[in-house]
Amino acid sequence: GKPLALESPEGFGRIARDSFKKVAERRFVETVDKDIRLKMEELSIKYDRDPLGFDKAAESYLAGILKVAIVLG
Repeated sequence: GKPLALESPEGFGRIARDSFKKVAERRFVETVDKDIRLKMEELSIKYDRDPLGFDKAAESYLAGILKVAIVLG
C-alpha cells in the first residue's frame, strides 16, 4: 500500500493533491538518496583498505533496500 505520509490530507482538491504528491515523492527520493550516500560514506570509512569488503557490504545494504521497496511497491 501507499505510505501514510504520501496520502494527501482530506479536503484537498485535485490540484492540491497533485502538488502534495509531487512534493512528498520528491522529498522521499531526496531522503532515500541522502540515506544511501551516508551509508556508502560510512562503509567506505569502515572498509577503507578492503575494497571487496566494501563491495559486499554495499551490495548487501542495497539488496536490503531493494527488498523493502519490492514489498512496499
